[in-house]
Amino acid sequence: MNTLIEGLLEITRIEAGKVDILYEATDVRQTLDVVMSNLADKINAKELEFQILIPPDFPSIHVGLKQLTQILFNLIGNAVKYVDAKGRVIIRMVVEEAMVLVSVEDSGPGMDEETLKHIFEMYWRGDKFRKTIAGTGLGLAVSKLLVEMMGGRIWVKSELGVGSTFYFTVQQWREK
Repeated sequence: MNTLIEGLLEITRIEAGKVDILYEATDVRQTLDVVMSNLADKINAKELEFQILIPPDFPSIHVGLKQLTQILFNLIGNAVKYVDAKGRVIIRMVVEEAMVLVSVEDSGPGMDEETLKHIFEMYWRGDKFRKTIAGTGLGLAVSKLLVEMMGGRIWVKSELGVGSTFYFTVQQWREK
């Protein structure tokens, strides 16, 4: 119930324009370390193959640290939640012109076309997992709003029985 209430409050603040984003040059590796440490028990319990693919010369990104952490936690947390034991999760980051492209790929069950149409809507949860996997249906809606507030975009590609990959973009850090 707390998670649902917190999610609703966050969406209300975002839609009302009451979320202040403190933009700063952010080292995404440090942010990932925080997210991964919070998910470590679940990752280890499922014995997941986990890869983080970031080039050594990867630039800082221009984001709100709190918002980036929340987006990554939602996307990686969902991947961990839906992947079966001994499954795979791969996080990739690449530079594309002035933007950074982040992807979270999993070897989970994938999604059908109907689910893909609604995946970023509030409260939407595919029928297949509604009763077996806990969730509020707010994490992806919040992630979409936050990514768009920071000038990026978010999307997903998925295939039933193969897995899903969530993508989002954010700006590289540039000195003025």
